[in-house]
Amino acid sequence: MPAAPAGYQDLVTQGKALLKADKYDEALGKFEAAIQQAQAEAQAAATLSYLHCLLGLVQTQGGSAKRAAAIASLQKSLELDPSSADCRLELAKSQYEDKQYSEAQRSAEAVAGQAGADAALQTEAGALAKRAQVMALFAEGKRLLKSREPEEAAARIKEAIDKAEAAGLSAEERSLMHYVRVLALRQASEDAEAVKEARAAIALNPKDADLH
Repeated sequence: MPAAPAGYQDLVTQGKALLKADKYDEALGKFEAAIQQAQAEAQAAATLSYLHCLLGLVQTQGGSAKRAAAIASLQKSLELDPSSADCRLELAKSQYEDKQYSEAQRSAEAVAGQAGADAALQTEAGALAKRAQVMALFAEGKRLLKSREPEEAAARIKEAIDKAEAAGLSAEERSLMHYVRVLALRQASEDAEAVKEARAAIALNPKDADLH
């Protein structure tokens, strides 16, 4: 007689053991199988949400190659249980790493404003939301510069610069923003302002020979 299929909990336990043994691909297979088994067992939505979130967390360990899959898993988890602040914050982090800055900002802001969420999670989410907002502005500025709209690009990057320090961006990151604004100002023939921006960039990152 064939053995009965392992329950989803057994598969999760096996997956965690494999993950601890650094057998990432095998662990991933166990977590995926756990979801299929839980569906076959007609487990509650809360259980399936937990399993999809767990799968997403494992997929985040796969780096950029697994990031799209991780985002999809975390989003599926939240479809099943929108109240999971932990899962939503992990989604925001993955979206940020994938340079989906506007989406990351929205996800993080939802956690920061979620009633009853853990205070530490809300603080972390609030910080991430601010950082994502700055990066979204900077990304939009670079897009406008590439589209040969230098005045609009310079204005958008200025918004990013004005918020960057408070959002916790490093001196090197802020220096880069000033540098890209220099490029926009030069295209717009705003040479005097471009010199000021170049000096601001150098002040933040004085060892960068390219800036000089």
